[in-house]
Amino acid sequence: MTVWLLITASIVLLMAVASIYLLTKLKKVSLLATRDSLTGAYNREGFIREAERGLHSAGKPDTFAILFFNIKGFKAINELFGAEAGDKVLKESVAILQRSDLHPLVIARFESDHFVCLVRQKDIDYDKLIEMCSRVYIGDSKRYNFYGRCGIYLIDDNSRSVIGMCDRAKLAKDYIEDDYVKPYAIYNKSMRDGFVTDREMTSELGRALANKEFEVYYQPVFSLGSERIESAEALIRWNHPHKGLLSPGHFIPIFEKNGYISELDNYVGASVRNYVGTRLAAGEYVVPVAVNLSRMDFYDMDLMEKLIEIVSNSQFSMDHTRIEITESAYMVLAENNEMILQQLKDCGVKILLDDFGSGYSSFSSIRDFSFDIIKIDMGFTKCIESSDKARWVIGAIVDLAHNIGSTVVAEGVETQAQADFLKSVDCDLVQGFLYSHPIKEQDFSALLDKQA
Repeated sequence: MTVWLLITASIVLLMAVASIYLLTKLKKVSLLATRDSLTGAYNREGFIREAERGLHSAGKPDTFAILFFNIKGFKAINELFGAEAGDKVLKESVAILQRSDLHPLVIARFESDHFVCLVRQKDIDYDKLIEMCSRVYIGDSKRYNFYGRCGIYLIDDNSRSVIGMCDRAKLAKDYIEDDYVKPYAIYNKSMRDGFVTDREMTSELGRALANKEFEVYYQPVFSLGSERIESAEALIRWNHPHKGLLSPGHFIPIFEKNGYISELDNYVGASVRNYVGTRLAAGEYVVPVAVNLSRMDFYDMDLMEKLIEIVSNSQFSMDHTRIEITESAYMVLAENNEMILQQLKDCGVKILLDDFGSGYSSFSSIRDFSFDIIKIDMGFTKCIESSDKARWVIGAIVDLAHNIGSTVVAEGVETQAQADFLKSVDCDLVQGFLYSHPIKEQDFSALLDKQA
């Protein structure tokens, strides 16, 4: 009997030890499942769990905040210095947050270069936050300056889900206007309203395209010498069934931000090709029409391949086909696939550089690619009558463009004095309200018929 008792006690003891061992293992597995393997910070699931636990046990909700960070230019770090350097920057990002004056209660790497932390509102020093967002990486004898961007949600309601709070902080980040001056933004209700409006417009795009609610307008470009229409720019308007006629500023930025701009640009391109082709087939006079492409279009390789195929097999002269891109769009190409522009150019398509002088890399743009036409940003045109410096710069741009074989268009011409000055410096073409507003297709056709 004593032996059986000893055996039973031993079995019970072994089972207890095994249970403790198993529980320890499960705890370790559970811990690993909530941690980011690279940085050691919590992952998304871990952050939600720990933040909920902390907030629910806290007293007042309005003493805490969620901060959502991302690294602007992180992709460039990987490309310039390699993946190991990128990993190092991610680890350093967590370390910087940990030792910062924010004194984070919970830190997580949500994904890629996105970090989230729960802090007390009293620990947020906005001047120090700006300093913390300015970063430098040094490696392989190269120095790279980059920036963190931070969206802030000041918690005012503990009953809201933590993931909902994170969404609000992330939304605030998207409203940062100048990364260099103020690399953070605080969530407010207007951001939420704007977000809802953006989603509504995006959801309506398919219906609007199917119902032909979008209408192409044409703004003529005139010769300063003959004052004849030499070409035109295709612009878009939305005849919204409830909101009336919407200008591009109401919907283009939304579609660009949400990744739907290519569908609209494809629609405009098809409309213009149909218009020009119809007039040519009927033996009617028509001028070249430029179609704008967004920088986001150049990330859509299917769209680019389709465009090249279209212009390669076009039934009408490429003299009538033009593509207009901004400097920011060109910089995307320069980083990814500049050959797309050259392929289009080789097909006979004329390439226009829009808003020249408005960006940071104007001269490198015209140095690296042979643009057929350079459009001077209207910001210079507006200053013609008030600034000697603006007049000097415009004259220099015209001379520079002519020396490299490009034609010059001045945008935003609204007064005769502006036109007279542009003529005096040998600017080739002008576009603006002095000559014509953007007009409907039938009105543009009437102008062409009159000029023919």
